[in-house]
Amino acid sequence: MREEIHVREQLMIAAKSEFLRCGYQKASLRSIAQAAGVSTGSVYFFFGSKEKLFHAVVDETATLLRSFLIEGAKKEYDGTISGEENDRAFIECLQAHPEESLILLEKSADSPVAGFREEMVVLLEKGFMAFFLRAGGDPADAPLIHLLVDQRVHAILMLISRRYDMETTMNYAVLIGAYGDAGFAGMMQQYHQMKKGSAE
Repeated sequence: MREEIHVREQLMIAAKSEFLRCGYQKASLRSIAQAAGVSTGSVYFFFGSKEKLFHAVVDETATLLRSFLIEGAKKEYDGTISGEENDRAFIECLQAHPEESLILLEKSADSPVAGFREEMVVLLEKGFMAFFLRAGGDPADAPLIHLLVDQRVHAILMLISRRYDMETTMNYAVLIGAYGDAGFAGMMQQYHQMKKGSAE
């Protein structure tokens, strides 16, 4: 029993590394088994398929991130927490599960969770839209918010993928946030000028 637990753990570690390196589509069960020091048959014995092995690697983190994003967007929207506080909590969540997060958000093409990054962007948009509307934005300009949030997500993922320590990551995140806030203020000034011009 203890040996089976050990083999399963080794397969999970090897699978995480393979999915992170190759992505879901190109990941090889043979390579995973070899890295774990077992036969390919062991992968099928413990997990049944590549899809089920992938789920075993990412599902817990996916559930955690979804839950966090839904709750964070709600709190940011109703003003319970600030955008900076939400960003900090989000980055801490990603930092606690860096490999699984990067697999979900950058290496899951053609996997059962291929749309996870887009799902995450949509959830983050809800919080960001609150600031946009409070600043006098028009809900019809939601595509603009989508672009801005996708850009922010990309910057955060770059921080996670570089594997900086937590203090460095948070310092850079705060600076990126300050840059984003200043840029947002400038954008809204230009936005209102454009809206005013089109109304005349």
